Amino acid sequence: MLTLENLQIFNQETITGKYLDLKKQISIFVKEIDNDEIFSKLISELSLEVDANKLIQQGKVKTPTKPGYFVLPNKYEEYIPVIYTIFTDIVNGTCDLRAFILDYFDGEEHVFIDKLFKPFSKFLIANFELIKNEYKGEEKMGDALKVERYAVEVSRIVDEMLAIMEQEKRLHIEVKEDVEYL
Repeated sequence: MLTLENLQIFNQETITGKYLDLKKQISIFVKEIDNDEIFSKLISELSLEVDANKLIQQGKVKTPTKPGYFVLPNKYEEYIPVIYTIFTDIVNGTCDLRAFILDYFDGEEHVFIDKLFKPFSKFLIANFELIKNEYKGEEKMGDALKVERYAVEVSRIVDEMLAIMEQEKRLHIEVKEDVEYL
């Protein structure tokens, strides 16, 4: 099970370069996440919402005159699955780590770590307790919690739709009054 202390130590070792092989370090990190039921579930749920491979392709920027670079999505709901997918592709061998770093991170491991590893690990560390508690709570509450969350979301959407319809109704009345005035 992934602990906050282990995650912090792993994060510090990776950031400070206390490793011999970055691919091995990423492999260990992915394995730790995959073996933790709660974090594995979080990654799976976030991955259902986005097309990580499409976002990865969109993030790869190459220019004819300058080195390429990689742009992460702004929202954590997107960048977490994107980074995790890159990491798993590196572990599975479908992404060559050296070529990826060379093409999009000026050939510098520390730039790769700063741009991909740090945001991912910082998110997990900063939200560790929240994530653990939320998913533990979901396991206890089960389907009732999911139904309640769904109902709240549906209610919010309906309220937004009603507000838009009310605004459009007021706009039509104002336009009608303006036309009658003319």
